[in-house]
Amino acid sequence: MVFVTRTERLDKLDNAFLFIISVLGLFVTIIQTYLSGTRGLIEALPLLVLGIPIPFYIGYIRGAISISQPDKQIVERLRGWAYLTVGVGAYVSLIWENPLFMFTMVPLSFLSIYYLQKWFTEIFALKSNLSYQIAVYGSATSAFLLAFISRLSVIMLNLDQSPFPAVSYPLFLYSMLLGIWIITLTTSVFLTIEKFSRMMMNVQLPLGNDQIQKRLEGNFFYRFSRGLMDLAIIIVGTNRKATIIWLLGLFSALPAVVIAQPTLLADKPWLILLIFSVFISTSIVLALIGTIHFLKTQKLNVSKLWVL
Repeated sequence: MVFVTRTERLDKLDNAFLFIISVLGLFVTIIQTYLSGTRGLIEALPLLVLGIPIPFYIGYIRGAISISQPDKQIVERLRGWAYLTVGVGAYVSLIWENPLFMFTMVPLSFLSIYYLQKWFTEIFALKSNLSYQIAVYGSATSAFLLAFISRLSVIMLNLDQSPFPAVSYPLFLYSMLLGIWIITLTTSVFLTIEKFSRMMMNVQLPLGNDQIQKRLEGNFFYRFSRGLMDLAIIIVGTNRKATIIWLLGLFSALPAVVIAQPTLLADKPWLILLIFSVFISTSIVLALIGTIHFLKTQKLNVSKLWVL
């Protein structure tokens, strides 16, 4: 009987990971060929970023080279797989613009991370650690948000090719500002979750054995939602000042949404656009300040974790 060592399994896993990334590069080339010209390049570029440099850096550079602790190497590889499967799967479903395909592809990509984590735990004897689980699910969520940001950016870049050429210039500017606001907030959430997901690998949560076992043994929906809830509680509890600033940025945009009604835009477009720009700009600045405070976090505060 031939025994395969842990190192040999990791080597085979890394080879498969790099092979899939290479195949993805070929897939991107096919998309560029199908959608020729500048539009093809714009559509394919986010897929290239989501599928090659980010997974390669997290899953291979960090997971296989930079990190020395065996368990954390496995978790970093899992995070790389999360960006590859969820990020690429979500972006492809958004390109396809088919609701049925999107609502099938996205859950399947998240489900694949669940089974990959389960398989990694069995194959590589990965220690059952709730912090590791939260880190992986947080990265999967970050990957989905990054795909959403990328797709929205592509749509904004293609506004000059809109099928509605008669749209008014104020309405065009309103759409651009709204898109920038959505991208800023989503990017802020992405950066924050990615930062805290990486830090989660070094945290021991203040939970009893029964509580940890329950969260580790629940079904996929329970484990995933519970993990994101724990991550959110830790983020808020770690940096309340940043949380308040970020929420002020979010709520400061509500008046802009209220006043930007189609009838008002039609009657007084430039006045409404000016008021809208002030509220949206304030929201963007506050969101960025809050995010910068989040990214400066050096130590997580898990004392406020909801343990029920």
